[in-house]
Amino acid sequence: MYLFYISYIMRGKDFIMLNLDTDSKFFPFIVKNVNGINYLYTIITNAIFQLDFEGESVFIKHEDIEKYPKLKGFCEDNFILKTDDNIKYIKEIYNKSFENKIKSDLKGMTLMISQKCNLKCRYCYGEGGEYQNKGEMTLDTAIKALNFMLNITKRKDLYICFFGGEPLMNYDLIKGFIEYMEKNSNFGREIHYSMTTNLTLLNENIKRFISDKNISLTVSLDGDKISNDSNRYFENGNGVYDIVVKNINELNKKVLVRATISPNNLDIKNSIRHLTNTLDIPNVAWAEADNLLNDSDYEKITNSYLELIDYIESLVRKHKYVDVRKYYMYLNVLRKFSSDGIRTKGCGAGNNMVAVDIDGKLYPCHRFVGLADFIIGDVNNNKYDSKKNYLTDWDLANFSECLTCIARNSCGGGCVNQNYYSTGSIRKHSETNCKYIRKVHERILESYISLDDEAKKALIFEN
Repeated sequence: MYLFYISYIMRGKDFIMLNLDTDSKFFPFIVKNVNGINYLYTIITNAIFQLDFEGESVFIKHEDIEKYPKLKGFCEDNFILKTDDNIKYIKEIYNKSFENKIKSDLKGMTLMISQKCNLKCRYCYGEGGEYQNKGEMTLDTAIKALNFMLNITKRKDLYICFFGGEPLMNYDLIKGFIEYMEKNSNFGREIHYSMTTNLTLLNENIKRFISDKNISLTVSLDGDKISNDSNRYFENGNGVYDIVVKNINELNKKVLVRATISPNNLDIKNSIRHLTNTLDIPNVAWAEADNLLNDSDYEKITNSYLELIDYIESLVRKHKYVDVRKYYMYLNVLRKFSSDGIRTKGCGAGNNMVAVDIDGKLYPCHRFVGLADFIIGDVNNNKYDSKKNYLTDWDLANFSECLTCIARNSCGGGCVNQNYYSTGSIRKHSETNCKYIRKVHERILESYISLDDEAKKALIFEN
């Protein structure tokens, strides 16, 4: 048995206890056969090993590891075999990582500048973009949010996202905010702007401003015209596909397009390929509208997603790496199997990023806006509870069902807001969605293992 890949790990001190004290001799693992070769994937440390004869004897044929002293030593050294020291060491690493998470400075802020929208999308989780409080943010509130962020973090690179509803309904604030920043020389910081938009309100002035200020755009589009317009439409019922595609082209396709997978477009393969191939969009992401999907829908989505992965792998074999890089979600998971190591939290919500509603209240992220139980501060009085109990609740160590899941490091327990709405608990994922995630991520793990050095360089180590 020899090392194929292992994450870099470092020592720390006790903070939160990761429960690894189970009866098994080994830390959680799974054996995968890829192209006729057996590999061991260790779930806690995110490491991958190729099995030799002794490794196959122990991990496939279940022979006693005591028969193979050299293998036993290797497994102890690489956190495959449990020892008291290994359990303690991994807990220390995990707890140090979690401690660093909750101490991290803010680097991102989402400004909910317009809690209203000009569309009536079928699957909107934000109550038509209103989040229980329809209105627009004032420039004064936006500046208070900025000052709050500047006072609380020492980071030089900061990320500000304009969000809604539809943020372009409050374009004057975007313009005024950026001009205010520039007038004050960005307060000595490097500011990166982004915006999530339905792109239906684009005009020449807005297009020029977006280009001049280098605002990164995420644009919603669900696939072909029929699929998209059955989900995304104006109040009068007219679809937006033609307008959005026209405006994407006018921006020279310098956008990230995000598709929502719902009962009207369960065929992920064809919906996403329409965006990447037919429209030739260079960067496409997608996510499921979990609140609208049933077990049968997820079965169809799973099968279609696996077919899409087969197609992407065919592109890899043909060395068409530019085309492969169009598939954002695939690459995102692929890279996590390469580099993430021990993971303690699914995302940066509440510790390195926050969202601000139109009145100045702070939330862990935009998806929690409007939920009173998740308010963590207010920019009007500079209150900020960065260590509120939810940070411990969201610690992956408390997601008991994730301990032995193959997608633990690549999924991180899922979106906690989606968990909350699906099951009533931020720590418990929808089992139907979990089953889907496990199958897809296991398949992408196989993709990662199959990559040769050229493909890894092109897809993982180069941006």
